[in-house]
Amino acid sequence: MNTETIKQWGGFLRRLRDFFESRGFLEVTTPVMVEAGAFESVIDTIKVEGGGELQSSPELAMKRFVSETLGPIYQICPSFRDDPISKIHRKEFTMLEFYQPSATYKHCINTMKELLQSLSSTPLQFREFSVRKLFLSQAGIELTEDREKFAVAARELGCSISDSDEWNDIFFKIMIDVIEPKLNPEFPTIVRNYPASLSALSRLSDDGQTADKFEIYWKGMEICNGCSELTDPEMLKERWKAENESRLRSGKSPHPEPRTFFASAEEGFIPSAGVAVGLNRLFACYYGEPFFL
Repeated sequence: MNTETIKQWGGFLRRLRDFFESRGFLEVTTPVMVEAGAFESVIDTIKVEGGGELQSSPELAMKRFVSETLGPIYQICPSFRDDPISKIHRKEFTMLEFYQPSATYKHCINTMKELLQSLSSTPLQFREFSVRKLFLSQAGIELTEDREKFAVAARELGCSISDSDEWNDIFFKIMIDVIEPKLNPEFPTIVRNYPASLSALSRLSDDGQTADKFEIYWKGMEICNGCSELTDPEMLKERWKAENESRLRSGKSPHPEPRTFFASAEEGFIPSAGVAVGLNRLFACYYGEPFFL
């Protein structure tokens, strides 16, 4: 790593902070070592000797903060996931996370558009698809809840599907193997309204079939995901249980219970929406290579 790259990273972080400060966001700090480092079944955490885990993102703590401050907040912090090391991933990386009170995922999409444009020296053109439209246009298949039909369609597309793969597994294989490579890397592509089974911490849409959730792909990478936040404490507990049951079926150990998060939910979360952005990847979109120490 050369001096110029380090300077570029410092300027990049400064421009991010300027963007959020100019819009009235409060910068917050939350613990890196937590009782439960992740909520979603697909995320593998790094455990700390003596108890606790390193956060996979600061979301669980920040959901409490946005309800306490009643204003927009953001954080830039280290996060950790026990995934294989690659050109665009390290077990430790830098996350930007922000939350907007009394907002929906559509407000966050607009904020992300403004953020990406503010960092760019040229006008950006955005493309936007619902997941259903994306599967039809890029893979030529209709989303179906029938696992067997979905598996047959995936195999016909060249995906390797095993008998143990659940519906969500098949979905991600199609996304990664078939659809993501077809997305034009020159355009930030917004993908929204994911299937309800992938809702995790997001609120369901009015139709109950999809989640108020989105991701943005750019330069061949997923750079962020966001959603309208689920606030119902009982539904959050049901989702956490379902995520852990999925981990057990795949032979993984369950995530620890996020007791502090659930206690905060019982006290009451205000309606809000939030986004998690992988900054190492976003840096690469502007400077050519991800920044990792």
